[in-house]
Amino acid sequence: MKTFGDYHTHTVLSHDGKCSIEDNVSAAAAAGLSEIAITEHGYGKNRKEVMPKDFAKVRERVHNAGKKSGISALFGIEANIIGDKGEIDIKDNERRDLDILLVGVHQNVKPKNLRTFFNFFLPNDICATLKLPFPKWLVRRNTRIVCDMLEKVNPDILTHPNRYYKVDILDVARVCAKRGILLELNEKRVSFRPIDFERMLAVGAKFIIGSDAHTMNNVGKTTNVAEFLSKCTYNKEDIINLNGVFARPKPQIIKDIKE
Repeated sequence: MKTFGDYHTHTVLSHDGKCSIEDNVSAAAAAGLSEIAITEHGYGKNRKEVMPKDFAKVRERVHNAGKKSGISALFGIEANIIGDKGEIDIKDNERRDLDILLVGVHQNVKPKNLRTFFNFFLPNDICATLKLPFPKWLVRRNTRIVCDMLEKVNPDILTHPNRYYKVDILDVARVCAKRGILLELNEKRVSFRPIDFERMLAVGAKFIIGSDAHTMNNVGKTTNVAEFLSKCTYNKEDIINLNGVFARPKPQIIKDIKE
């Protein structure tokens, strides 16, 4: 499966990345991609991540690497949800130096306050660590928190939805469709069923494939996503980077207003 761009990659500027910005961009060019996004973890994950004061400098370095390799290179952050009201670890005024903003639910994140720790992280981590079923009340709470984040933050992409903490994926997809936010088909693992994917398409959601590469060898990789999609019914237009480089879909809310 050939994509025009990979919009979820990490480098050594993330605590768990293995290669440099230049390595990832060169790997994207060698793979025949037209565009790549370098998307480091938000600093709520680990204080070794890129800090906002360095965003402009890193963005310039990313753009220069793209020019050198002859492709478009974007700089972004994969932010973390840190609050039980949908808060993330990137402030609004810090977004001005980003080309793209991804947000995902992650474990081992420093919570905004003790309430978030007890209401969000602790019960979910217990279920995830012990491989227990997520109770319905917790799934409802997780869904509200993720939907609150989507409404308030309006990121470009929601990464690996449903992967760590379970949500009502259809409710999340409705908000993404309303706002023109892309849901990621994550190469490491697609954490929902083919029937869920088709139901999300039915409510107007659009998707983007992301490698979540932490090494240059995985940049642009789509093997697992292709296998997942082989079990699904979909149109090529439903997945943004099968058709061209990054562009947000038109929000349903705009369509509703016009109608």
